[in-house]
Amino acid sequence: MSTTPDKSPDKSMTDILASIRKIVEEGPAPEAVEIDEVVVTPVPPPPALVLPPPDTTIEALVRSMLEPQLKAWLDAHLPEIVERLTREQIMRLTKR
Repeated sequence: MSTTPDKSPDKSMTDILASIRKIVEEGPAPEAVEIDEVVVTPVPPPPALVLPPPDTTIEALVRSMLEPQLKAWLDAHLPEIVERLTREQIMRLTKR
């Protein structure tokens, strides 16, 4: 008595591929998702490397690299700094 599998190898491979496609398209089943302590933060791709012209100075290169970072920092912190300094100046002037 010979035992033959219920499915041919091609059929089972087709089923596996179909299952993988379904998971990729629809995502995993809700019961398979566990998000208790996992926090995923998207990481932006690194900026494309753009070489400066050959006559660019190091100062100009550093300035061009720091400007976006400095702008972002100032946008985030400048209102708080101005408010604090204004409050301190008003306190100093009103204590006379």
